[in-house]
Amino acid sequence: GLNEKAKRLLMEHHYPGNVREMKNIIEYAVMLSKGTIDVHDLPQYVIKQNMQPRYSMVGSDNPHSLEEGERMTLFKALEANNWHIQNTADNLGINRTTLWRKMKRYNLSS
Repeated sequence: GLNEKAKRLLMEHHYPGNVREMKNIIEYAVMLSKGTIDVHDLPQYVIKQNMQPRYSMVGSDNPHSLEEGERMTLFKALEANNWHIQNTADNLGINRTTLWRKMKRYNLSS
């Protein structure tokens, strides 16, 4: 079984490795659990990723504001990592190719 907090974390995780990553996370948690899978049974990177603050565009009527928020988040993360793509992708919890695609979409370059 899965308790509600662990289920929420698993549902909110981005799974850059797709189904294989999800399978590995579940297998890891099953090995550590004593019956029902709890948050502390999940890998630390899953817990940390879901504890990171996400930008919020609450109350915005501009349909482009979400895209602008994502663009600014990417830009700030890239600057914080000196435009090192792999480090930035790791910090954002996304795949390096996903970051490249988003950089291209938002016309971001060093």
